[in-house]
Amino acid sequence: MLIPGYVQSDRILAAVIDEPYADRLGEALAGRQIADCLSYGSPFLPEGEPDATAVEIADVIARARSPLVAVIEHGPGWRRMHGAITAAQLLEHLLTAAETV
Repeated sequence: MLIPGYVQSDRILAAVIDEPYADRLGEALAGRQIADCLSYGSPFLPEGEPDATAVEIADVIARARSPLVAVIEHGPGWRRMHGAITAAQLLEHLLTAAETV
């Protein structure tokens, strides 16, 4: 819903969008319910990196159509889960940031 199609087509572009722009994305969510923004039925848990930006996490959520992203650090031969980010947490972050802009 918030991630432009050209960003969804090329994940590298999600890293190019800066946080101030990402904060303004939250303005588009005013008055919407989480159910308006998500679809369910994903058979796997998508993953994001610990240093991912809000836009990168939003991109993972949009691509996977999942309300949850596991935050996983990868190394040579190992993986460590740091936690998870829900769509609700991400939306709250974006909306709060939009209020301060």
